[in-house]
Amino acid sequence: MAAIVWLMILLTMPIGFPVVAVVGVATSAGEATFGITYHPFWDLLPVWLLGTVSGYAQWFVLLPLFWRRLRVPRTT
Repeated sequence: MAAIVWLMILLTMPIGFPVVAVVGVATSAGEATFGITYHPFWDLLPVWLLGTVSGYAQWFVLLPLFWRRLRVPRTT
């Protein structure tokens, strides 16, 4: 299961590591607070979901927006 997390971090680099770290800490705190037992699927689902969303936003929304802003000549 750790391979899934490391591959998600690699695919969503550089924003992936902070996102996965925050989700991991929040999941651990939620499990300790509410007494939820560990289940591999349900523990990795938030990591995968938020990693996918952040990676998509980084590579297909923010990076093209940044690239377009760099390529547009400034008229002022």
